[in-house]
Amino acid sequence: MSKKDASELRIWRLASFRISTEAERPELFCLILEADKDQPLSKGGRILFFREIDDAELILEQYAIEQSADKKDLDEPFFICDIASALYVLTQTEMDDNASVLGAINTLLDLVAATSLSPPTEVEKLMKEAADYFTFNKSIAVLFSGDPQKKEGLVNAILWYIGAVCVMSEIVSPIHGSM
Repeated sequence: MSKKDASELRIWRLASFRISTEAERPELFCLILEADKDQPLSKGGRILFFREIDDAELILEQYAIEQSADKKDLDEPFFICDIASALYVLTQTEMDDNASVLGAINTLLDLVAATSLSPPTEVEKLMKEAADYFTFNKSIAVLFSGDPQKKEGLVNAILWYIGAVCVMSEIVSPIHGSM
């Protein structure tokens, strides 16, 4: 049996989500199986979220019965989706210095792709263009310099994706002491 190449490994990773600008720490977490195509932990077509980082291992044991992986990386978030920061940076600053816009867009793209929902063509196009741009650039002003309406369009696209994730999600708690 040959050893798997690092790019072929399937790894459960922790994702964190901060939604409110008043929250000092992530408010929700989910687990994403990093593979050729990243897949969030789901049940019945709904993405499973949980509130406490310490519940990650139990949630994985209880809900990932049919999704095997080569490794687990659950100690700290690998995917960071700071919606509050991304929207603030996008609307109030000129630079995405901490890559919060990129992290939010990439995570939202992966989550919605794993659902049965199809974003409107223009919304998806804006999200993918922004992800490509912010992968190599930090300047918000340059991206929108030729079209001021494009910034508003990207904010609306992010909000569409957030709504899609919300309607296709469920918040779960681990069952402690189950046998």
